[in-house]
Formats: sequence, C-alpha cells, structure tokens
Amino acid sequence: MGASLLVVALALGQPAPKPTLARAVAYFNDFDDAHARTELEALLRHPQPRLVAAKAHLYLGLIAMNHVDVDTSLQEFRRALEIDPALEMVLEASPKARLTFEEARREVTSVLESGAFGAPASGSVPAAAVEAAPAPPARSHALGISLTVTGLVLLGVMGVSIYEVVSYTNGLAGHAFNPSADATAHAFEYTQYIAGALGVAGVTAGALVW
Repeated sequence: MGASLLVVALALGQPAPKPTLARAVAYFNDFDDAHARTELEALLRHPQPRLVAAKAHLYLGLIAMNHVDVDTSLQEFRRALEIDPALEMVLEASPKARLTFEEARREVTSVLESGAFGAPASGSVPAAAVEAAPAPPARSHALGISLTVTGLVLLGVMGVSIYEVVSYTNGLAGHAFNPSADATAHAFEYTQYIAGALGVAGVTAGALVW
C-alpha cells in the first residue's frame, strides 16, 4: 500500500511522502524488507525522537537478521540500545534475533556500567549518517519453512512406524511366527528412531533459521 502511494505521488509530480516508522513497520510486516530498509534509512537522515530512532535501528537489525547478516544485525541492535537501553524486542522476532539482541544488550550494559559513554539524554537523536547499501533481496523464510515441514513429515513417519510396530506386537498373540512380518516390524522399529531424531532436528533447525 505504501509503495503504491509513493508511485502515485511521483507520477502526479507531488513530493514523496515523509518517511515514517509506522510505514516502515508496515513494509516489514508485509515481508517487504527492501522498502522497509529504505524507509528506515530515510527516517534516520533526520533528527528523530529517541524511541523512534531506537526502533528504527531495531528494525534495521531485524532486516539484517532476515538475511543472515548477524554482524550488521548485532551492530544495529547495539545502536538501538545505546539510544534507549530499556528498549524491548518485538514479540514476533525469531529466537535467533532475540539471542543476538540480548548479546547486544549485554555489551551495551557493560559499556554503560564502565562509564565509557554517559547515560542517554532526553530529547531527539541527531540525524544518522546512513551508508548507502544495495537493497537486500526480498525477505524469505523458505529455508526455515522447508526444514520445519520436513521435520514434521519425519515425525509423522515416526508415528506411523510406532503404530505398525504396536500393531504387529499385538497381533503376535495366538499366531505362528512369520519371518516376513517380523522383518517388516523390525524395519519400522528402526525407521521410528531415525525419523524421530531427524524430525526433531528438522523442526529445531527450522525454528532457529526462521
């Protein structure tokens, strides 16, 4: 929606709308990292209230994390916490983003306690010098989704294997030994262990890279 308004404004010869944090967050929530990053960088070129500036750096860190750029993410989280040490991570952040944010908080807290720089003053934050950088590719959670789905499928295979083993065991009572059925049951037994282990690993990996 925001991108459409921008295009219409330019087509009509009107000035582009003033960048806002709300619009940047809307882009981010729509998985449009390229426009979100552009909006946030434009926002930081002008003096902003402390909370706005801190959140702008927070979302730049989240965008970097989406593209597995942990160093840039950590740097942006540090900037956000240097501006507002009480800043909290957004609820929808991934586990990996939360871990990186807490690492940045520990570093900033350590610096604050050492007195390397004074406590942040109230008021606005001066405009930041934002380095021009190529827009990242569109945000994608494909890897995380693929790993999670694969893990769930393997867990389903484990469930089927357990069912087959239990059914075979229950069916032994009063029946003659069947080598073929016994071999099949053993195969399902091994399958349940392998599928279970791989399934748990897949779901865990999917959550970490989300």
